[in-house]
Amino acid sequence: MKQNKKRIGEILVELQILSVKTVERVLVRSLKSKKKLGTVLEAMELITPDELAEALAMQFELKTVKDLSRFQIPAPVLALVTAVTAMQHLILPLKVENGRLALAIADPTDTRILENLSANTGLKISQYMASRPDITAAITKNYFASNQVSNGKRTLLVVEDDKLIQEKLEKVLTSKGYQVLIASDGMEAFKLLITQKPHVVLTDKEMPKLNGYGLLAAMRNVPEMNKIPVILITGRMTDAEESGAFEKGFFDYILKPVTDNGLLTRVKRAMHYYENNN
Repeated sequence: MKQNKKRIGEILVELQILSVKTVERVLVRSLKSKKKLGTVLEAMELITPDELAEALAMQFELKTVKDLSRFQIPAPVLALVTAVTAMQHLILPLKVENGRLALAIADPTDTRILENLSANTGLKISQYMASRPDITAAITKNYFASNQVSNGKRTLLVVEDDKLIQEKLEKVLTSKGYQVLIASDGMEAFKLLITQKPHVVLTDKEMPKLNGYGLLAAMRNVPEMNKIPVILITGRMTDAEESGAFEKGFFDYILKPVTDNGLLTRVKRAMHYYENNN
């Protein structure tokens, strides 16, 4: 690759997708939010996921791959990347050939995962640029074997590994007319997020496989999930932890033991936020 790559904004202007003025204005917002320009542009729907993937492919001199869900990835190839890693980094192994792993990626700047994957598998990595929604759909199909559905009901996803707390939250929430989905860990929750499209998420802080913070990070990798409010459930919260949770992007938090009034008040506010921002 060339050392002096064109900036993503320049490429989008050259492709006549955006004007110079638009790029300059969004760049200011990007710097303030400390998010990548492409991520902000996509979230604002100023560019499509495919347009971003095309621009990144040009910037990093990569080939693109589309419609990943048409591929049925062999189980031995899928086993090279865990479902959690695939979700967190939005990568998908495609095939192994001549000592190389063909890997679909959404973020070519995430080089550490590529280095780790190469070291762990003993394979060289061939990168192929793909859009975030395309990779997300393919992860769902290949790792979770499920189709996306949406029934239009006010739906909450409760992510909690304690059965007693699961049952209590479900009972209180269903009594108020909410549809409640239950997941025992972050990985199971991510599957439900993709396939069932809940409106609000309540997640425990500590869980096996993928904890509450890991789940939130995985969600923020998917633009379609950026506006889903996530409420953290925790046994304790210091001032520093509270500040850190909000900085990470949690909508609110609930302390254990969870009270009915505290739960319903926060869920109502989160649902109101979702309905007014989606």
